[in-house]
Amino acid sequence: MRRLLGQRGGSGPGNSSYPAEVLLRCLLLGVWHDLSDPALETAIADRISFRRFAGLSLHDRTPDHSTLWRFRQELSQDGLVDRVFAEIARQLEANNLVLKRGVTNTDNLFDWFAKCSGDGFAGAGNKLERHRGAVTLMDAAGKAVRTWEFTEAYPVKWSGPKLAASARDLAVEELEVCHCGFTSKS
Repeated sequence: MRRLLGQRGGSGPGNSSYPAEVLLRCLLLGVWHDLSDPALETAIADRISFRRFAGLSLHDRTPDHSTLWRFRQELSQDGLVDRVFAEIARQLEANNLVLKRGVTNTDNLFDWFAKCSGDGFAGAGNKLERHRGAVTLMDAAGKAVRTWEFTEAYPVKWSGPKLAASARDLAVEELEVCHCGFTSKS
């Protein structure tokens, strides 16, 4: 992605420029949350989750709305908008999806993994059980913001919670899923 974006911003008087990757992540947040540039500026300054995703610490300056607008215009003028989104899709398809959740009283993720490995795999005639699925990003009010659907998926790794009496962490299980592609829906 860095190679595709190249060196952005010039050297000269004024404030130092932001790395292109940070600005791109900010623009993605704006698209995913349907925010205008001024609203995005405010959200990046106020929300720790936005700062974290963008790669900005609590002490970093945040880009203002005009910086975000100029970066979007620069990407458009250089014909990079479609290429950037194609690269994001390529990277999503090239990597496994890792699902994490707090441990609940349902074993559906572990059961799916068990059917695709060891005795479960042998019992199924050494055939993988592939599924379609979706991951939905929710806002603080529980409203769906964006959904990514994946196809032809099967689990390749499961890990359960670290069981230590002295640990104060939440019990989390993790399932790594190999898939054949994503589509995005808002």
